[in-house]
Amino acid sequence: KTANATINGTIQKIDFNRYTYQNIDLKGAIDAGLFDLKGQSTDSNLTFDLISSGSFKDKYPAGTVHLNVDIAHLEKLNLHAGPLKIRGVLNADIQSADIDYLNGSFTIKNLTVADAVTQIVTDSISVIASSTPTKNTLDFKSPFMNGQVAGKYKLSTIGAALSRSISNYYSATGYSKAREIENQQLEFKIGINDSPLLVKLIPGLTSLEPIAISGRYTTVNDSIVLSAAIPKLIYGGNTITNAVFKIDTQDNALVYNLMVDDVQNTQFQLPYTSLTGKV
Repeated sequence: KTANATINGTIQKIDFNRYTYQNIDLKGAIDAGLFDLKGQSTDSNLTFDLISSGSFKDKYPAGTVHLNVDIAHLEKLNLHAGPLKIRGVLNADIQSADIDYLNGSFTIKNLTVADAVTQIVTDSISVIASSTPTKNTLDFKSPFMNGQVAGKYKLSTIGAALSRSISNYYSATGYSKAREIENQQLEFKIGINDSPLLVKLIPGLTSLEPIAISGRYTTVNDSIVLSAAIPKLIYGGNTITNAVFKIDTQDNALVYNLMVDDVQNTQFQLPYTSLTGKV
């Protein structure tokens, strides 16, 4: 918080993940907890410009980031198996980087993803997080998925809390309930849309009609409610039509119900399937 330092130079070579990055310029300063940083890379497989500023004065850092990636060749950087290049602009405005009290926005614009055959340009992707003493919200928007989460929860422990609640209905080997977790609750909605980018990211996915997922969870009585509706999904040569999946907690048990109008591929057809049970 009281450090003073400056940097102004060029990283000629640095090795990471079996790739040698070259020609990365950095210029910045930190003064009494405030920082400024500018960076530029002219590496042939990673070209970008970076501007960032912010503060380390509080317990958790805050700041802004502007990153313009002109080219990132992920295969050459050993970050992806097979040809894949991306470019785009990232803007972030973070008021608090506390994962359990997150406040800030993240936006990706002009995102382009290309492999050896196709190139996909997508609209903006944004994440907005807001936290107050009484409520947390998380809002995700993109061409392929939109999602909202609202309630009072901690991102650092919500996974452990959910695992603990599930263990009341289904005991996984080796799971321990010894750790105490404070009360949490949330509601969520997720919409998944057909998108060329989604098809590119998920091997085997051919197409889908808009999928709707919603639910809620609270640790007070270990209540878990989930509902998913899939009008039509073509994946790995299988076509699923009008599938509805539900989970609820009733009488100290997790009750599930799956109904599907039709499942078919070149080998078989399974019409009007229903599966119900509890654990």
